[in-house]
Amino acid sequence: MGGRVSGERFGRDMRRVVKAHEQLERLYADRRFAGQRRGSDLRSLLAHLIWAITVEQLSGDNLTDRLLHLMPGTPSRPWGTIDDAIREDCPRYEPPADRGHGYYGLCSGTMVRRSGPCGQQTASMHQRRTDPVTGQWETVVFCRRHEAEGREAWAIERQLQESGTLPEPLPNTGGLAPSHSRANWANLYARVSRNWKAPAVGIIAADWPTMAKVHAARPSFVMLDGDGQETGTDGPATERPRFEVVR
Repeated sequence: MGGRVSGERFGRDMRRVVKAHEQLERLYADRRFAGQRRGSDLRSLLAHLIWAITVEQLSGDNLTDRLLHLMPGTPSRPWGTIDDAIREDCPRYEPPADRGHGYYGLCSGTMVRRSGPCGQQTASMHQRRTDPVTGQWETVVFCRRHEAEGREAWAIERQLQESGTLPEPLPNTGGLAPSHSRANWANLYARVSRNWKAPAVGIIAADWPTMAKVHAARPSFVMLDGDGQETGTDGPATERPRFEVVR
């Protein structure tokens, strides 16, 4: 009888190991992590999480303790490594990278004698330009020569922001963690990013293309503050993270 029980337990253990290896194979085949600055940390966190949940069957404080032991931070930020990886994976819309270098950008002013933008490298006037149909926005720059055009564009942008009719832009960044592991990711994201809210299309990046079609017929709107950027900053979380398994 004891041998039969041991054999059944061994079989269950092996099935869990095989399942974990299949999950890990998918994780390391996902090339999207290469696009994140802390993608290697996030992938390591997920690998540890998959093994701890699937094979070791850990949950609650035991699961959190294991992850903090495997991915320690610094004395001043003992869970900083994990927090930083999670923060970068918060599902959100990110505008295209600024054209130019650092604070300087390329002027978007209209040229009269030739088609296309001015293109002069400048730091004169930075502002947001939002697509009223998609809610997606980008940072544009105007040189001193085109400051009048910049002020006119800003007046239009302010009117658009204050109208309250802008649709929520679809997320294009983050959402990799819930694509690979069952955990309380929405709570973990909110813990490290104070003003983060779950997108209407959900937090799983793999679902966004399908969910975008579902929400296209009934877009949600978001009222933004001031210059259109949601207020508040992210700071070090004062309490340690708590990982929970979501069945």
